Amino acid sequence: MRKNIVTIIVIILITFSMSFVQASSKVDTRQSANKTTKTSQTSVIRNLKLTKVSGVPLKTTQGKEKVIKTAAKKPTQNNVKTTKTNKTTTTTKSVVQNNTTQKKAAKATTPTTTKAVKNSSTQKKATVATTAKVAQNNTTQKSGTVAATETVQAKPAQTKATTTTNSTESKPSIDVSNANNGTVKAKYLSAKKLKVQIVKGDKTYNYDLKGDNKYQSYPLQMGDGTYKISVMENVEGNKYKSVLTKEAQVKTTNPNQKYLTSVQMINWSSSMAPIKKASSLASGSDAQKASKIYSFVVSSIKYNSDITSLPSGYVPNIETTYSSKKGICYDFASLYASMMRSVGVPTKLVKGTSSNVNGYHAWNEVYIDGKWRIVDTSYDSQLKAAGHSVTMYKSGGYSKQKEY
Repeated sequence: MRKNIVTIIVIILITFSMSFVQASSKVDTRQSANKTTKTSQTSVIRNLKLTKVSGVPLKTTQGKEKVIKTAAKKPTQNNVKTTKTNKTTTTTKSVVQNNTTQKKAAKATTPTTTKAVKNSSTQKKATVATTAKVAQNNTTQKSGTVAATETVQAKPAQTKATTTTNSTESKPSIDVSNANNGTVKAKYLSAKKLKVQIVKGDKTYNYDLKGDNKYQSYPLQMGDGTYKISVMENVEGNKYKSVLTKEAQVKTTNPNQKYLTSVQMINWSSSMAPIKKASSLASGSDAQKASKIYSFVVSSIKYNSDITSLPSGYVPNIETTYSSKKGICYDFASLYASMMRSVGVPTKLVKGTSSNVNGYHAWNEVYIDGKWRIVDTSYDSQLKAAGHSVTMYKSGGYSKQKEY
């Protein structure tokens, strides 16, 4: 009996001892677990502070870790949160996994980030180089613009010349290929006043030249010999300078050929209405042609007494005179000479004075039956309009100064 009691006591003691040992073990285990948790938390926090995503560091705000969003691709579960409550810290398994993933991602993205930094540096250098190149180009363009502007301002005539299809069109030109037939041509493109000067011996003729770069014809009516032809450009006032000069040796086979041509002040072509009218009257001998055309002009064209002065550089237009049926002595003489030349009768336009007219005057000389005869259509037109009789050929009272 006593033996049994002792045995029971021993069992109770052993049981109590085992319970105590187990309890102590649990306490140690909990303490160890707490230490492990704190160590893990500290490691996580430190690791989170060192982790980078696409080269952007994390920021800590009120105990919460947040990832700054960038344009780069987000890693998996990049929003890591850690919560502290009093002295207890709870870290989920996913946080540890994400932290590990972020570490690996950070290591994996480090070369990419470095490469991106290098690329960014290269791009900056390229941008700087490109910007410098553009700046140089802009400077060059500005300089070119200034140069062009200076050229335009210094030489306005050249600016106009660039509108033509051939750059050489801006240069003055003199064509003497038809000199033996009694004419020369000239042209020039210029905004200034221009003249064509023709000199032979002690005689000089000056003509206006339009600066439209179109050829205009001028007579070489001073006989055979050496002619000097110049294109003159105005300097100031009545002063002109020569921009081109050519010489022509003239030797004609028909001395009256020059009085059959079309020139500046006697400008005609077969397509013009007055020339077609002359053709319809051109029957019979030269004397008959002269008489028919004379009668038409004297009867059809009226003297324009409203015109008391002429503008500088005035040149008759026979189509205008023919259609308007009026003109001054210069217009009459140009129309008659054009119509006569077109039907093959040598005719001159003459300028000078007459006892029949006050002031400077213009009339014609027509070559009939081997000699030159004076015809004054503008004077006879006025006489006929006043009811007086007229005679075609004039015997005297005319003093010639220029002839064309």
